[in-house]
Amino acid sequence: MALISVIIPTHNRNTLLQRAIASVESQTVRDVDVWVVNDGGVEPAVRESIQLVSKCHGGPGSARNAGIAASDSRYIAYLDDDDEWRPHHLESMLNTLDSSCLMAYAAADVVDAGRHIRVWGDCAFDKFIADSFFTIFPPSACMHRRDLLDRCGLFDESPLLIGPEDCEFIIRASDFCAPVTTRKRSVVMHRDHSMTRGPRAEWVDTLAYVIAKNGYTDRRHNWLMLYRAYTAAVREARTKEIGVWGADLDRVLPSGATRSGEEITGDIRITPQGINAFCRERLALA
Repeated sequence: MALISVIIPTHNRNTLLQRAIASVESQTVRDVDVWVVNDGGVEPAVRESIQLVSKCHGGPGSARNAGIAASDSRYIAYLDDDDEWRPHHLESMLNTLDSSCLMAYAAADVVDAGRHIRVWGDCAFDKFIADSFFTIFPPSACMHRRDLLDRCGLFDESPLLIGPEDCEFIIRASDFCAPVTTRKRSVVMHRDHSMTRGPRAEWVDTLAYVIAKNGYTDRRHNWLMLYRAYTAAVREARTKEIGVWGADLDRVLPSGATRSGEEITGDIRITPQGINAFCRERLALA
């Protein structure tokens, strides 16, 4: 049994996959097994030392779950097939994880067509922002102890969550632990090869699913998530959801903040176009 299992979902991107695998093989930590999960594509060419699991197409969350089920290591790390790690990535993750820390994450340099765009995840974890359905760090920057899954469950395989399945997973995982950052830029994320681009046509349905599943109206009371959902419902002219989420939002808004249509004013000032900027600013101040 290896100390760390690295799970790499892939779908018809063999050239990119080889780069990801090479970055795992360059790690300073050697007690690692690599699980490539072919998510319904043409079977990739991998060496005998790489464990290959093939399954019907179900999206990244379904593929990660298949890798989790096949492996048996103490720690699980995720790497998307178009991303790569710098050599000390797993070493820094192991140094951060201990008996009191169930999940760690690194920072990622986001690159688009060879041009550096930004650093993603170089911040302390903020549970309120995570619960607002904002991705604080990408999957390729995450590693956790296997026993965390006994508490929070696996990735949700609903078709509504293909794309943001990692964000919903972190909402549940962080109910049981506070992820800790290594503050090291040990991941390179290649955005030019991203498979999840642009707005989702069923975004309101996705938000409704996450809100109902994770108890936003009866226990989580995250006004920013409800604001995200309300403004999405307005954009898609979803009359029922506008009424329900508008009322729920007004009930949980902090004192000193007031909603006027789609804008929140007072002690908190935010517009629909500024939701993600609001999240990034709060994380930068943490």
